[in-house]
Amino acid sequence: MMYKKIKHSLMAEAADYAFDHCLPIFTTLELSQYCNFSCKHCYNFDRSDEQKLVSRSSPLSTDRWLTLIDQLVAEGGFYIALTGGEPLTHPDLFTLIDRIREHHCIARVKTNGSLLSKQTAIKLFDHGVYSMDISFYGNDRDTYKSFCGVDLYSSVVSGIRNAIDAGISVTLNILLHRGNYKQLGDMISFAEGLGVEFNITDEITERYDGTGGESLWRLQKDDLEWLFQSPYKDYFMYENKDGNVQCSCARTVCGVGADGDVFPCVGAPIQSGNILEHSFGDIWRRSNELNDIRKLKESDFTSCQGCSLRSSCSRSSGTVYVNTGDYTGCEDFTKLTASLRRKYR
Repeated sequence: MMYKKIKHSLMAEAADYAFDHCLPIFTTLELSQYCNFSCKHCYNFDRSDEQKLVSRSSPLSTDRWLTLIDQLVAEGGFYIALTGGEPLTHPDLFTLIDRIREHHCIARVKTNGSLLSKQTAIKLFDHGVYSMDISFYGNDRDTYKSFCGVDLYSSVVSGIRNAIDAGISVTLNILLHRGNYKQLGDMISFAEGLGVEFNITDEITERYDGTGGESLWRLQKDDLEWLFQSPYKDYFMYENKDGNVQCSCARTVCGVGADGDVFPCVGAPIQSGNILEHSFGDIWRRSNELNDIRKLKESDFTSCQGCSLRSSCSRSSGTVYVNTGDYTGCEDFTKLTASLRRKYR
């Protein structure tokens, strides 16, 4: 769950319209699975395996990505996030950004920040990237080194400052794990000192390839108890006033993997077609997997019916699917966080 206060806005109205009419206004393109980090929690695969890193990092051709962007916009795409792996390693990143901007759409880059030199940040802004998400995994060199597998904390901090200086609106995505959650106050102070927005998430899922190890970094009950009793507890006090159990997968949200697979969301790896075989429009409108998700009714989420924790629950269908294999089910971590909200509210 990404914890962030959402204000009413014109964009919120557009999102509601897109939800009702199934328009993929928020789409994430995974340009490559190559990354210069080897983060312990990475949901794609175990990045300590060099052979897997090489075999899974070959991106689609630039022409394929350009065609996809054209098709995506034709279906209602507007906010197009470019991620990876690490998107700043893609050789034709700026060509793809230019195509998005030619359609008068918004290009947003999601990066680990370590490759954001002054020149790169200025070039991104000049090509029309005015907003960016930078992952933030800790507030010191040792934490970064142990969790990300590289000694690049200072490069990340420099990259954040370079993006700000270039005029890019930066949002820090603070991922809490067992090695950094007690640094939360310092990370918030860092963000506030820079005057940037930040999100906080505790979401670490199983790996898509089934390898283990990432769960060792997932917050445990005692860790969450500490956070819910800390001065920062309000950041975790999500309230599900409407009792919603379904998210925007396959309605306003979509993801396309580095190999061309289309998903209802990059966080819900349900293979729904491939752009090497069919156009994006055909997949978006005709995919059995996407349409099955759109047809779901509240009563299909049987685990949620009659649950006393529903008003405090921040379930993500994608997370539940990755961790349990059941898109409409429940999982222990979601239930635990909901019970702690109820306990400490």
